[in-house]
Amino acid sequence: MEGLRNAVGTLCLTDREAVFFSRTWGRLVARRIGPLLALESRKGLVLDEVVLIAADGLRVRFDLLAGQLESARNEARRQSPSLHVA
Repeated sequence: MEGLRNAVGTLCLTDREAVFFSRTWGRLVARRIGPLLALESRKGLVLDEVVLIAADGLRVRFDLLAGQLESARNEARRQSPSLHVA
């Protein structure tokens, strides 16, 4: 996504949409991603990867510190039971 490269923030999943909150020049910025079709995830040694796939085909990749992927996957399933979580 434009302007998010190497941004640190919070990814919030609600129903079939996602919003990424970060700070740019000290101001809170919210970027909406969605509607979502699926989530893909991969475990790594230091970083885990989550890829959000939007309805328009856009693929947005996020990195999580290793060990956080399982709790993120469980929360995505809890928030959006109809969303395909791989």
